Order: sequence, then C-alpha cells, then structure tokens
Amino acid sequence: MSCELTTGYSKPACKSVAGISSLVVIATDDLTLTVVDNAVTVVDKTAQAFRLTLDINSGYANQTPTASRENNSLVYVQEVMAMLKDDELTTEQLVSVLSSANLTVVAEYRNGKNKVFGLVNGMSFTTATMVSGQNGGDLNGNTLTFSGEEDSIAPHISNALVAQMLVFPS
Repeated sequence: MSCELTTGYSKPACKSVAGISSLVVIATDDLTLTVVDNAVTVVDKTAQAFRLTLDINSGYANQTPTASRENNSLVYVQEVMAMLKDDELTTEQLVSVLSSANLTVVAEYRNGKNKVFGLVNGMSFTTATMVSGQNGGDLNGNTLTFSGEEDSIAPHISNALVAQMLVFPS
C-alpha cells in the first residue's frame, strides 16, 4: 500500500440513502476472495453463504480506521450489528450458530453498494441480546453484534459476486 496521496474529494451531487438491507454470512475458512484496488474480483468458496434479510433501520456495518502515532500503526476496526425481530426457535438456533462461528460478512447497503467485512481475520461474535420486550411496542427478538480488525478498509463486491456466494458450489 502506497502512502502517496493521489486524489482529492468532491461532494456528490445527490444525497445517499444510509443503512443496510441485509447481510450475507459465510464461515471465513470457507471463502477466499481476490481483491484488486479495493474491489473483490474473484470469489472462491467451499460452502454456501446465507442471507440475513433485515427490516429497515435494523442493522449497521461500520469501520473505524484507528491509528497510533506512538506505535506507528494503523488498523481498521470493524463492527456489524443486526436485529432479528422475532423469538422463534429457528431464529434463536441461528443466533447460537452465528455466535460460535468466525464469519466473513457482506453488508448489502440500501444504496446498492456491498462491502466485505472480516475479509482476512473474520468477524467474531461479541454480544447478543435476546429480549422479550416490556411494553407491547418493544422489540421481541435478537440483536447481534460482531467485531473484527483488518489491515485495510472493507472492499467493495458486486451484486453478481454476492449472488455467486449464495449458490452452493457443486
């Protein structure tokens, strides 16, 4: 990675839609991605990925470049959160499986972009809240949070390559 500044920034002409619509998850060990210029160009996998479709405003995928001048270091701390809004047995069983896996997570943004979190080191489960809610309008379901640390920003991935991840290899 070069430290040479090669471009500037101009504000986009149109506003963007924030948030994520879904997550695509796969065990990190079952996936190899080729990345060129911060975009995934090839997907090689040994198992199927699965989509977690979220309700509007029910998840996020964030990354925070974190530097230390004292240590001359830089890491990209990543965090993904998803709310699964039910308390069905199958959902709670899924939560149990997700909480023990080392995952690579593709965040499918509402604005049409996709980014890969946990590309090399994977995303680890950090917390889940499984709540009944107190009032009738409260959440009755599960909120999952995963975190990771990578050496570079989350690369972009096309819709076609995400679709390829969702088809079980033959």
